[in-house]
Amino acid sequence: MASSFVLFGYDHLMALAVILTMAVGPSLVLRSMNNQKLNQGFAKWLGWVMLIYFVFKHLYGPLGLGESWKIWLPLHMCQLGHMLIVYCLLTGKRGFYISILYFWTFAGATMALITPDLMYGWPDPNYIMYMLTHGSLLLGALYFTVVERLRPTVESIWKVLKVSIYVMFIIFPLNYIIGGEANYLYLRFPPVVGSLMDFLPAPPLHIPFFVLLAYILFWVVYLPYLTRDTIQGKQIPA
Repeated sequence: MASSFVLFGYDHLMALAVILTMAVGPSLVLRSMNNQKLNQGFAKWLGWVMLIYFVFKHLYGPLGLGESWKIWLPLHMCQLGHMLIVYCLLTGKRGFYISILYFWTFAGATMALITPDLMYGWPDPNYIMYMLTHGSLLLGALYFTVVERLRPTVESIWKVLKVSIYVMFIIFPLNYIIGGEANYLYLRFPPVVGSLMDFLPAPPLHIPFFVLLAYILFWVVYLPYLTRDTIQGKQIPA
């Protein structure tokens, strides 16, 4: 029987260690081998695995666990990102990754792993699916970043911020139209586990601060490229 989830408890730390190993390891191996055909095969394989898992997860929640379909719609940022990463992996198109997914994954999915919105730990099915979802996102993002060496630009920060705001404007009324416990993008109430949202005003007054926080996090995850470009004396890509 699953016990209550403990932030930075044993289950949480073990999950982070496993996810980090499984996400970083394949990308480093593929980069060291520098085999284009192998890279393309891995991308297709990962895309299909993520797609099959995505469909399974969103059917298993309401049908297998008996939970309300209202909380199992793919409308959270990480679920939207999951679908876009699958699209990039299977189609070979990378525009969404450079302009959106780099930031959504390394800012959003990473924060989701650090402060998971979970009631129970291992071996609760929701705990396992939550970690698999965000771990696969990290694996996909690291593949693009480490193996294919794709990178965002300063302009990408403004693009992802605008896209994120547009998505929020769409999801906010949908939460109330769907009703029940629908709380996509956490626009109705904060996560059950402590997060940075605990320091913001109560919803919906938190939204402007939420946008500002996202903007700051986008710059934080872009900082490695900004630092490298500055040290190397390169013109910062716009």
